Amino acid sequence: MDPAHAAAEILKIAEDDRLRPDVRLKAWSELLDRGYGKAPAFAAIEGADPLEQDAVSEAISGLVAQLRDAKAA
Repeated sequence: MDPAHAAAEILKIAEDDRLRPDVRLKAWSELLDRGYGKAPAFAAIEGADPLEQDAVSEAISGLVAQLRDAKAA
């Protein structure tokens, strides 16, 4: 099947006011998923620090300690 033809048919469904809103919404969703790609899904990792906040916090604490030592000297 020609992808352009398939997209045009799905667009017809999405824009058809006679159809139920949930059917139209699904058609729009399909068009967007194929045109722009689905949003990535990330699985939660137990006990993980995905933003490495612990490492950042430790680095900031270390810098504060260095500044205190430098000021005291």
